[in-house]
Amino acid sequence: MLRAKGYEARGPDPAAGRGGYVNLRTGRSYHIDLGGNYRRGREHPHVDVNRPARGPLPKRRFYLQGS
Repeated sequence: MLRAKGYEARGPDPAAGRGGYVNLRTGRSYHIDLGGNYRRGREHPHVDVNRPARGPLPKRRFYLQGS
């Protein structure tokens, strides 16, 4: 879906959380995070949406259903 919308895959396997999808025209990117135990605690599976710093919208995190 992201490729059809103009996003390029970056990294070895973005669908498995190793990399991300970037739209060079808009500067927006998506990173799939499968979750796990990290230094700051446990994270559930989610998708990070990164937006350009020059825009008014902040970074967002969307948790995957059932997590």
